[in-house]
Amino acid sequence: LIAGIYGFFIKKHKTLRIEYLAVSSEYRKRGFASKLLEKTEGFALSKGCSIIQVSTMKFQAPKFYENRGYKQIG
Repeated sequence: LIAGIYGFFIKKHKTLRIEYLAVSSEYRKRGFASKLLEKTEGFALSKGCSIIQVSTMKFQAPKFYENRGYKQIG
């Protein structure tokens, strides 16, 4: 397994929640995470989402999300 993303869509709230985005250590810094996130964002838009929430911890690459326009809310 090289990389994967897991989340769920809440249709009522037009929200996609990303619980996990992981890339195997030997494949990091090659753009896999960015590509997975871009595809997921495209999916969310195609389903009418207006919100994407990401569950992450301080040590789990918050800069990765901030660099892509995500804002910390909690």
